[in-house]
Amino acid sequence: MKCKKTTTKYVLAAAACAVSLDPRAYATNYTYVGPNNGSFITDGTSPWSPASFPSSGDNVYVGLAEPADDSMTVNFNYGSGSFFYPDGGFSLVNIDPPNSSVMQIAEGPTAGGEATLETASLNISYNGSWVQGGTGETQNTVTGSLTLAGEYSLLRGSLSVGSLLFSLSSEAEFSQSGGTFTAGQIGIYDGNYYLSAGSVSTSSLLLAAIPSTSEFDQTGGTITVGSSSSSGILDVFFDNLYSISNVDARSALILYGTLDIGDNAGGKFQQSGGSTTITGAVTLASGGPGQGEVTLSGGTMSVGGDIDVGSNPQTATTYTGTGTATFSGAIISAGGTLRIQNTSSNVTLSAGSLTVLGITDDDDPSLFDWTGGTLHLTGQILDFTSATDGNATFGQSLQISSSQTLIADDGENLLDNATGIAQNGNNSTSSLLVANKTSGSGYAVYQLNSGTLSASYELLGAPTTSASGEGALDQYGGTNTVGHLTIGTYNSGTYSATGGTLSVTDTLQVGAEGLLDCNGGSITSALTENYGQILITSGLTQLGPVTGVGTLSVGYPIGSGVSVTVNSITQGVVSIASTGRLTISTNNTAVTNTVARLAISGNGTLDLTNNKLIISYASGIDPIASIAALIDSGYAGGSWTGTGIASTTAEGNAGSYGIGYADSADPGNPAGLSSGQIEIMYTLLGDANLDGKVNGADFILMAANFNKTVTNGWDEGDFNYDGKVNGDDFVLLADNFNQFASQSAVSAADFSVLNSFASANGISLTSVPEPTSFTAVALACLGALACRSSTKKISSRTV
Repeated sequence: MKCKKTTTKYVLAAAACAVSLDPRAYATNYTYVGPNNGSFITDGTSPWSPASFPSSGDNVYVGLAEPADDSMTVNFNYGSGSFFYPDGGFSLVNIDPPNSSVMQIAEGPTAGGEATLETASLNISYNGSWVQGGTGETQNTVTGSLTLAGEYSLLRGSLSVGSLLFSLSSEAEFSQSGGTFTAGQIGIYDGNYYLSAGSVSTSSLLLAAIPSTSEFDQTGGTITVGSSSSSGILDVFFDNLYSISNVDARSALILYGTLDIGDNAGGKFQQSGGSTTITGAVTLASGGPGQGEVTLSGGTMSVGGDIDVGSNPQTATTYTGTGTATFSGAIISAGGTLRIQNTSSNVTLSAGSLTVLGITDDDDPSLFDWTGGTLHLTGQILDFTSATDGNATFGQSLQISSSQTLIADDGENLLDNATGIAQNGNNSTSSLLVANKTSGSGYAVYQLNSGTLSASYELLGAPTTSASGEGALDQYGGTNTVGHLTIGTYNSGTYSATGGTLSVTDTLQVGAEGLLDCNGGSITSALTENYGQILITSGLTQLGPVTGVGTLSVGYPIGSGVSVTVNSITQGVVSIASTGRLTISTNNTAVTNTVARLAISGNGTLDLTNNKLIISYASGIDPIASIAALIDSGYAGGSWTGTGIASTTAEGNAGSYGIGYADSADPGNPAGLSSGQIEIMYTLLGDANLDGKVNGADFILMAANFNKTVTNGWDEGDFNYDGKVNGDDFVLLADNFNQFASQSAVSAADFSVLNSFASANGISLTSVPEPTSFTAVALACLGALACRSSTKKISSRTV
């Protein structure tokens, strides 16, 4: 039954096809001459003219003898065998109602029967219709062409044709709501194909109606174009439309080949549901001067190759094909690259997800309009520089909003000469490479405002000496979790954080041309290698072990406090300004840290906890005076709560532990330091030579300078940092005497030496831990003491 449409629909377009209805010269022409409503008889002569049964190879015409304006239904519904068909089939079956007559061939055998048709050609003219199915099985075979100007309805059974050709008639219609349809090729040059159920298999589907528009409207069923062993063709030209929706939740298009939309004049592909699988590429007017449009608002599409939008001006020099792709809710996955090939083409992603190997455009970021949904990159990434660049880099700007997610699995986010990516949504990638140039110059910026950025590797600045690309990442908020972050190895790279969280799970590497500038938020790193500059002026930072010869600057002359924690540190310069506090974490075993220069100003503080620090000033100016002053400031009268160089570990052990220091330039170099070194160490008060214990060797150093004024004199016996060696220092030494790891017993002779020294200097010694032997040298020192000090009393303590 004919379905009249009230609105014009887009249909796939192709070249017109002329079909000859002339019978074969040797065949007899049989004409149906029965009543307006009747049945074909399988074994008689009526209702045929001539009055005999048509034979194999004959031509059968139905409808030529009917009067005008009558409606006729011919029912093929007899028997268990073929109805009126001889073995071997006809040469031609022609359904051609006269004038304005409407005629329907209703093919449906009685229960248990089977209707079959075999013919070389089947022509259905205007106002003619064929309904295949009914209540039983039907098997129709057209070895040549099924030419359609009227209607064909496939309800059930099977239909096999060499080709289905829609002639130039806007009334042509093929509707399928069941059954199996196999066609060598399908050419829709006018009219519409409606698929709601059943299956279609063809090697070629061409929509090319001129001048009207036609449509392949799929609301269900499955259509397969081509096969795994032979590529198929699906072309939509001349402003026609392929539409796939999901009315029955089972719509499927399977194309073994390439989907070509709009090469000639124009073409459209719309999907709001169902599934589309394309093993090859999708091209939108890339091979001709047309306009290709794809609108995907629902369902899924899987593409094996690239998605080419528009023609490439470098290969298509005589024409410009423009493409438009709108992704507003579907799930699209492509094994290749989305290529926007000229400035007249564009792609919009507003919802759903788009998964591609990468994206390239023609040096114009506006061609890719991303306002929502997920962009998933499985390969090398955003190339918005030029079609010939070849570096797969991102050259202009991209906004990642709060409704967006950018994912790159096995590839990279590459930025080159970019005003940048501004991220407010989510970006997950294996590598983020900013200004990753191998030659030439450029500048690129990635801006993280909110959302999450996740990468295995991030690089800021070109990684070769032959290039001068500068790269920057500005973080204002959000979270950046990265395995390995490299900043400015060979060319300028800057990571600037004013908010949010940066978490480096493996290594933070700042190269000689790199700067990590933290003015807010928080930074954590498992390991930090700094050969450039790290500047922390605000926020909370944990850098793990820090190695390299760079500069670490903490704090600012004014403002709120900033805290930086490291497990250990080896750097060229450590600078701590007024608002800064650098803490070397407490370690189970004291760690030796090394810097070439330590500068602390204002209220800046270095918290040594239980570690040691070597300052290797080499041949430079000896900074021992300023170091001693900073330690005295941190000592704060014995509380260890001051600024400068302090120790929260000593604060918890006040009176027993402090920070000792020594300079290789000190007389005798008691600490045994290399030339040009200063050692600062958390240790027992009284450990003059910084060997981690208080014993006779320390007593000798103190005794030799007793009651003297000293400068920078820890290793001369000044254990309370007041510039004098006196009874106060002796008390500190005696109170810790023989304190070290082994805690061995002391002899009466050693106690006698301490007691004699105390008596000789007017110090009341009531109880000290029994020391081990001082050796004879300690006893000799007593005779040299000439001065006296005020009486001091050493506190009692049992060992």
